[in-house]
Amino acid sequence: MKPASLMRWFPNSPENELHAHSADAVVQSFCAALKSWRSRRNSDPTAKPPKRRRRYFKVIWKSSAIRVRGGKLVLSNGKTNPPVVISWAWETPVQVEIGWDGKQYELRACYDLSKRQAERKEEETPKAGEVAGVDLGEVHLAVAHDGKETFIANGRLLRSQRRYQNKLKGKLSRLMARKKRGSRWWKRLVRSKQRQLARLAKQMADILHKQTTRLVSTLQARGVQTVVIGDIRDIRRSAQYNKVANQKIH
Repeated sequence: MKPASLMRWFPNSPENELHAHSADAVVQSFCAALKSWRSRRNSDPTAKPPKRRRRYFKVIWKSSAIRVRGGKLVLSNGKTNPPVVISWAWETPVQVEIGWDGKQYELRACYDLSKRQAERKEEETPKAGEVAGVDLGEVHLAVAHDGKETFIANGRLLRSQRRYQNKLKGKLSRLMARKKRGSRWWKRLVRSKQRQLARLAKQMADILHKQTTRLVSTLQARGVQTVVIGDIRDIRRSAQYNKVANQKIH
C-alpha cells in the first residue's frame, strides 16, 4: 500500500490521542524506514526490514499543530484533547519531535532556514511603495490595477456555489413545508439542511480565502504596498432592481 492509502486507513491512534497530522507522520516514518531498507538491500542482501515494535517512539507535530503564544509552545493533540504546553523563548518551528534519547525525553525543533533567508532579503530590499486600486464586483470578485497592469480574480466558481446554495435552500424549505413542524421527519430535514449549508459555507469561505491570498501575493510581488478599495457595504440597501439582479448584488 502507498503512504497515502495507509494514512487514510489509519487516520489516528485507537484512543484518538494524536493530532491528525501527527498520526500521518507515524505512517510516513514507517514508509521511510521501508524505503531505506529496500535501497540498502541492493548492496546488503542480509539487511532485514524494520520489524521490532519500539517501546518508545517519537511523536511528531507538524506546522499545522504548532503555535507559540505568550512565551509558550502549544502542541495540539486534536480537538478533544488538551495540548502539550512548553515554555518557549524562540521563534515558531516548522516541526517538533519529542522522543526518548535512552535516558530521558528530549524535544527537537526544526526550522526552515530558506524562509529566514528570504525574510532577510525582503527586509534588506527597499520597498517600492506602489498603490493599487481594487474594484469589487459580482461577476469577478475583484479587479486590481496598479497603473500598469490589471489583475482579475475570477468569481465563476463562487457564483456557482452561491447559486447552488440558493437552490438547495429553496428545495429543502419546500420539503420542510410539507412536514408537520416538530415532527421526526421535519427535524431530520432541519439537520440535513444545517449540515449541507454549513459544508457549502466552508467551501465558499475557502474559495474567498484562496482568491484573496492569490491577489494579495500577486500585488506584493509587483511591489504594491497600499491597496485602495471602495466601500460598498451599503450598496444592497439602495439596490432597487428585479429579484434576480438584487439577489446577485446581495
